[in-house]
Amino acid sequence: KDFKKSIDGMPRDKGARHMFPDFDEKQISRICADKQKKFNSLMAGSKIKVYKSTVRFIKALKKRGIKTAMASSSKNAGPILKKLGLYGLFDADARGAFVKKGKPHPDIFLRAARRLRIKPEECVVFEDAQNGIDAAKKAKMKCVAIERGKGHSLRGADITVKDMRFLTIERFFGIL
Repeated sequence: KDFKKSIDGMPRDKGARHMFPDFDEKQISRICADKQKKFNSLMAGSKIKVYKSTVRFIKALKKRGIKTAMASSSKNAGPILKKLGLYGLFDADARGAFVKKGKPHPDIFLRAARRLRIKPEECVVFEDAQNGIDAAKKAKMKCVAIERGKGHSLRGADITVKDMRFLTIERFFGIL
């Protein structure tokens, strides 16, 4: 659990380097390519789990005119959201593929703020990984940690919830 926690939210290649520090770049690339192949086959043949409470919350924000951005380290976040028909919920796409340094560096969140034309200190990040929380705080953004039963505590967020269904719009606006 502690090892997974240390790479959670990192870009795939950085996580692989962390897991296999003695491997060369060719071996790391092969591991990443194998993982992508496995993901593609799983995505083609299975149903993807959606956190309905998260979708409801994003829709509630959109209804109130709040801009949203997708800022995931995963190369697969965009294709997954498109497959689910949820990609259109976001005003900006700031995936890790568009930045040089992944989480825990703040670059991905700073890109999201720029794409939304919002000051970083006016942004709220929703994160389920410690590396993402650390990146949000380095970007001077507010952060909501979502535990989702991971079995380990997330530190440093402004608010921590077990699931998005426990976060009300009123509580959200209270941290701004």
